[in-house]
Amino acid sequence: MTKDLVNKWVLISGASSGIGASCAKQYYHLGYSLLLVARDKAKLELLSDSLPSSNEQEVHYFSVDVSDELNVRTLFSQLVKITKRLDVLVNSAGVMLPQALIMTKPEVVEKLFKINSLSPVWLSQYASKLMMRQRKGAIINVGSAVAEQGAKGQSVYAASKAAVEGLTKSLARELAPVGIRVNAVRPGIIDTPLLNELSEEERESTINKVDLKRIGHPDEVAQVVVFLSQAEYVTGQIINVDGGLHL
Repeated sequence: MTKDLVNKWVLISGASSGIGASCAKQYYHLGYSLLLVARDKAKLELLSDSLPSSNEQEVHYFSVDVSDELNVRTLFSQLVKITKRLDVLVNSAGVMLPQALIMTKPEVVEKLFKINSLSPVWLSQYASKLMMRQRKGAIINVGSAVAEQGAKGQSVYAASKAAVEGLTKSLARELAPVGIRVNAVRPGIIDTPLLNELSEEERESTINKVDLKRIGHPDEVAQVVVFLSQAEYVTGQIINVDGGLHL
């Protein structure tokens, strides 16, 4: 892929680290202007400063908790002052918090669903309104292999990510008539901060199930995200990026 895109804008949630940060770097390399969203302002600033300067591209970052609809509404009121168009939305914000269901407190369940399930709903709702104006756009959700396969101690996380897959398929049907495509990636075990929430035993057990026998890199997931945003005849798909874990 070459850097031949001018005046293209991508909004990435969870952009301060992991898959979101890798997506930001790859889209910037391709010529996109960036709208980066995460709760950690310091990490967003570091990411922004690490990108090479460009006269043709812009980088804006926002410290926002996107699990709250009011925050997302306020965010978009700021975004439309920067750009009237949005080409790509990447819903990458996520949290794991593994724990047996019988030990999981209500506030943890609520947190997982608000961040993993509801933030893609709110962001997609407002982003699609912008994309409808140009009758073109792409939304890519970041799911999880756990949603399909399940995992001990991750019942709530799996349920929250399964909701993302349902959103992806239904929204793809809703938005296809207005030229907006919706897809998702389903990462396996990837070297991100979420990986630190697993015990060493859980990590080794999962790696042993991966045909490629290694942990994936966030860049490898970001490559598929970028592909899905540019593959104009692909919608409603959930792509495994897991080294063969699903086989």
